[in-house]
Amino acid sequence: MDYKDLDILLEKYLNGQSSLEEERQLKVIFSKEDLPARYTSYKEIFSFTIKQARLAPDAGIEEGIQKKITPGISRKRWMRGIAASVLIILLSGAVYFSSSWAENKTYASVKEVENPEEAYC
Repeated sequence: MDYKDLDILLEKYLNGQSSLEEERQLKVIFSKEDLPARYTSYKEIFSFTIKQARLAPDAGIEEGIQKKITPGISRKRWMRGIAASVLIILLSGAVYFSSSWAENKTYASVKEVENPEEAYC
């Protein structure tokens, strides 16, 4: 490949106008050792992208990790939540009714009566 064509490909790449095939060509070209000194900075860029492509994780690995990180709520945990909610409601009702029962409790008043007929009325 002529260096003039390489300059054109680089210009298109840097402007974001290159196709995937042109980017593959650039990666192949910069993976070679025999390039002039003016292309060394570009060689570092493309060698980095080649290394990153080798290190990129598989999509299946990411999905497996995601499933382990965020598991669904199990049925047992769901039932525990419902049981706890019902218990809280029942205890709240018990406390409310016991306190209102204690407030409404009336005691018989005692009055001394001397006449026995008044006592039975």
